[in-house]
This record gives sequence, C-alpha cells and structure tokens, in this order.
Amino acid sequence: SWADGDGASLLITQRGVRAYDLGSSCSAAIELAVEERGDRQASWHWDMGRHPGAVDLAAIGAEAARKGERKLNPAQMDAGRFNVILHPEVTVDILGIVSGMLSAEAVLKGRSLFAGRLGEAIASPLLTLVDDGRLATGLGSEPWDGEGLPTRRNVLIDKGVLGTYLHTLKTAAEMGVAPTATAGRGTGSNPGVSTFNLFPEAGDTAPLELFRMAGEGVLITELMGLHTVDPVSGDLSVGASGIRIRGGQLAESVDRMTFAGNLRDFLTRIAAVGNDLHWYGSSAGVSLLLSDMSLGGA
Repeated sequence: SWADGDGASLLITQRGVRAYDLGSSCSAAIELAVEERGDRQASWHWDMGRHPGAVDLAAIGAEAARKGERKLNPAQMDAGRFNVILHPEVTVDILGIVSGMLSAEAVLKGRSLFAGRLGEAIASPLLTLVDDGRLATGLGSEPWDGEGLPTRRNVLIDKGVLGTYLHTLKTAAEMGVAPTATAGRGTGSNPGVSTFNLFPEAGDTAPLELFRMAGEGVLITELMGLHTVDPVSGDLSVGASGIRIRGGQLAESVDRMTFAGNLRDFLTRIAAVGNDLHWYGSSAGVSLLLSDMSLGGA
C-alpha cells in the first residue's frame, strides 16, 4: 500500500505573529506470508519519508521477506539469564514508553516511574535520549509546537542522567521551570505533552560486533504486550520472539519467550549501543546489548 499527502499549519498570535509552514510525507507498507516445511508465517514492513525518493520500495519488500524467513520453524527456549540484543524496532517501542513516563503531565499526576528523579542516573551512561523538533530531515520536525513556542532540541537523558521532563506551558508553570516547547494539539483540543523526533544517540558498535559481544544470547525482534507496563513501578511481563545467538552468531529462530522484570533493567543493563540508527516515522532506534537479562521459556 502507498499513501502520501501535504499539510500546512498557520500560527497567529495576539501579539501579531503570523507564520505558516508547509510539509509533505509519504509512506509504503507491504504484508506477506512465507512458508517452509509446513510452517507459515505472516510478516510486514513499512517506511516513510518527506518525498517519494526517500522511500525505497524494494528495500521494504526485502526486509518484510527477511522478517518472515527468520520467524520460520521457531524453537523453544528454556528459562534462564542471557545477554540480549534489542533490534532497533524493539528499542523504538521501549523508548516510546520511557518518553511517556518523562511527560511532566504524568509526573504531576503521580503516574511516572521517574517522578522526582531529575539530575539522577536512571540509565546506563551509554544512553543519551533526545527529542529534536528542528531536526533537518525529521518527519516530526515543526517550526513551533502546539502552543506557538519555537521548537528546540531537548536532551531527555544525558549519558544516563535524567535531564528534563517534557512540558507544556501549564506543566512548566506548575513545576516552576522553563518550557521545553513540546506541546502537541489537535484541532479543537487542549495542548498536551508530545514529542517531535525522538531518538537515542547512536554508538560506535556494529551489529555483528554486538553479536560477538553477546556470545551466547538472544536477539529480540519483537515484544508483545508492552502496553501493559506499569508506568509507576515499571514492572512488566511481556511476550518475546527473536533469534538465538550461539558463539557470537545468529542461529535458530525462537519464540514463546517471556520478558519479566522492570523497565529499569532495560535502561541500566545497557552494555553497548549499536551504530545502526534507523528511523521509523518520527522515532528512531538502535541495537542495544543488555547484559544478564532474565528470559522465561515456554
């Protein structure tokens, strides 16, 4: 499937400011099925960009096929502790949940694991998480936020240390801090905390080197049920599937695993950050190596 469109936004303020912005985007997606030795697996992949030339249709199809192939005839694993590599798509989902917990609205309502943690280490020093509303090629870039403030680059987590919450004008006033220009709003709705282009800073380790570092472990390519993460405690128990790593190399596909623990484990056990930053819409992810994680078997 293919979709594209253009949009415009207009800013008019009581102080006489009048400005407008134009933008375009397009996206493509494919769904397919692969079959081998009686095992049939569904797969899909998508991509989007500012213009048609930024969307590689052949690459989308090839990645969808690869995803399907690596799901075929999965084995089951015994429970244990393993070095785990998170695929960039999985990292995007997890960091999206983290960004929701960094919303000042959630903090003020007592619904955040990170309430009262400003200036404290909440993650490995290898993790830096950024939201940048002015990123040149960002699909979420806007000249102003939902309250008319010029967008900016906000470093949410700086080398593991919580640097700022995401604010609207209202939450910034309640907390007595400067606004972060991260308000979003729809037609006829009140402003709420949002992100523009959310991404972790890439490391300098290639994925193949991450596999070597993992030794005996698992590459997690999918987590199911992340919406059930408790935003206050950070506790989670989610399904997982992926590929077994043996001797530093990818081996058989595995599924029916359970990731049970706490979101803090995902953040504090980061042992290496990949150099494979990949964008999925207005959010990006990298491969992350997590040390000594607990996985439940079937």
